[in-house]
Amino acid sequence: MKILFFANSSWNLWNFRINLIKGLLRENHQIYFISENDSWTKELVDIGCQRVNVNFSATSTSLKDNLISFISFYRELTILNPDIVMSYTIKANLYAGVLSRYSKIKHITNITGLGSIFLSGNIKKFILFKVLVFALKESHRFIFQNKDDQELFFDKGIATVTNSKVIPGSGVDLSIFFPKKIRKNKKFTFLMPSRLIFDKGIREFILASELIYKSYKHASFIIVGGTSKGNPSSIPDDVLKDWKRSYSFIEFKEFTEDIVTEYRNADVVVLPSYREGFSKCLSEASAMAKPLIASNVPGCSDLIVDNRNGYLVKPKSISSLHYAMKRLIDLDKVEIDKMGKFSRDLALKRYDQTLIVGQTMKIIYNLNKN
Repeated sequence: MKILFFANSSWNLWNFRINLIKGLLRENHQIYFISENDSWTKELVDIGCQRVNVNFSATSTSLKDNLISFISFYRELTILNPDIVMSYTIKANLYAGVLSRYSKIKHITNITGLGSIFLSGNIKKFILFKVLVFALKESHRFIFQNKDDQELFFDKGIATVTNSKVIPGSGVDLSIFFPKKIRKNKKFTFLMPSRLIFDKGIREFILASELIYKSYKHASFIIVGGTSKGNPSSIPDDVLKDWKRSYSFIEFKEFTEDIVTEYRNADVVVLPSYREGFSKCLSEASAMAKPLIASNVPGCSDLIVDNRNGYLVKPKSISSLHYAMKRLIDLDKVEIDKMGKFSRDLALKRYDQTLIVGQTMKIIYNLNKN
């Protein structure tokens, strides 16, 4: 098969889709991709993927630029004529969806979250769904990461029970993400691994951490993640600079490839996000046998059984988050370890990349047969 992957960045494809891509390459399928050029583009090419030359900008809102990009996209795909297009992220889904309306190319729409526009005002949300209805109505298959998003698309008449499936995330490599006892200092560490955007709940984590720090001087707080320029919810540089100065007890770390070490050194992983597709960091932390604290929203609530492997908190609530963090730091080691074990058991049953990749490949193969 000739399969095209389309996302807003090569980083996105490498970070979230690489297990699926490698699995398809091992089966001798031809893998092509379209994405913004970044440092991960070469990595994809080096493992055997072929880049399709489309001048695509994930963040441009210019009607002229997007029209030029779409014409280029349509022309290149008409020439390439892939058997399947796998699209991820909203703009890529829109482009590929419109293509599937006017061609015989089979399209699988992957809804990995609804983005900042969905969390914004009602007018923008209304316009977004009007555009999605037009663009995706003829998509052949939908893969959702949580049932809430699937139900939303049912309600809007975009997807149906017969052409859609929920697959929880992109999977975790359990041979890399596994619990291991290490010698720790006496600090009790709250870790938030996240891109630096408001919608992840960075502000709430900082302010709740401040409240904890006043009473628990043995607590430490770490935020690991890079900026996300172009994202409507991106935190401005001057705000970050002010936070780092005002909340010096919190350690800000850049995005790292060695996130496993950060998980190992943490006691709890926190993600007070406003909404997710299916949180990758929570699924990884679960595999590492960590207790979790996250907002009771789609894409986070799916990973936590409240009071069993962590606590669910009210979204955008500093007091609710503070209370959950206080409850966890007050637990004895036996209870914390029990929560961690429950997290690991969930990961073994639900998040194994072998299971996730297998389910996705089955959808691809079945669609190609039809």
